[in-house]
Amino acid sequence: VPANVQNLYELYGRDERVRDMVLESARQVGYYVNNINNGIGADCVLLGGDVQTFGDEYLEAVRAVNRQYGLFPATVRYERERNPSIVGMMDEVKRRTINRILAV
Repeated sequence: VPANVQNLYELYGRDERVRDMVLESARQVGYYVNNINNGIGADCVLLGGDVQTFGDEYLEAVRAVNRQYGLFPATVRYERERNPSIVGMMDEVKRRTINRILAV
């Protein structure tokens, strides 16, 4: 199966294990947001790229960790437009992560 977010999103909608793994990745993103934000104290953190495909449930999982564990909780939301430099930088990470999840 080729690594692409559409395959992962389809499985997310019907396979509980995949859904759990995707939401766990969202919680991990929440911890990363906290770690960065504890150092810089940003008011807002934008999430971009293909994670937006997972919608509000993914975003809420990130926000829940931010609210619970952040020293300086920030507003967390999806970016409105895709930034090509960030998307390009994350392509390899995304490919490896999706391949790992789909291999389960």
